[in-house]
Amino acid sequence: MPTLLTEPNQRFFEAFCRLRRSTSSLVPPRKSLTLSVARRFAAHLAIIEAREPMTAHVRLVGTAIVQRTGIDNTGKNWLDLFSPEAREFVWQRIRRLCDTPLGVRALIREQHTYPVIIETLNLPFARDDGTPSFMISTAVPLDLGTLSDRGKFLTQDGGYMEEQFIELGAQSQNR
Repeated sequence: MPTLLTEPNQRFFEAFCRLRRSTSSLVPPRKSLTLSVARRFAAHLAIIEAREPMTAHVRLVGTAIVQRTGIDNTGKNWLDLFSPEAREFVWQRIRRLCDTPLGVRALIREQHTYPVIIETLNLPFARDDGTPSFMISTAVPLDLGTLSDRGKFLTQDGGYMEEQFIELGAQSQNR
């Protein structure tokens, strides 16, 4: 199990593992992530659908994310939020998460009115035909008081500060 620091991310990963078991799928179908399954972390959830050519359609942005950032990107191409130079890299990253299949947990520094450290958990989900094409993420602010090395995080520029890949194929579905 990945090292998760926030309860909503822990609940999301546990739900993902349960969905894998109940659907007997390495990558569970997106439709299996119902509101009843996600109610304890739904406010922190974002659903992004990878579509060709190079479109990452934002299907849903949770209320906690919208409140924190002041932006609701539902219905937009997530790649449009990045500089033209970064779009290809971001697209390849989304495709890698879906195609491998691979999960990733990261700490990201965001700057809105003040610096915030966000723990994200990104996991792949599949279309009805079984093709992994959804990246479903939770993004939860950390309580900086719980970080022993919080000074390191607050002095860095924005972006990824820590990353842990989660190899889903090698993981037991009996968790």
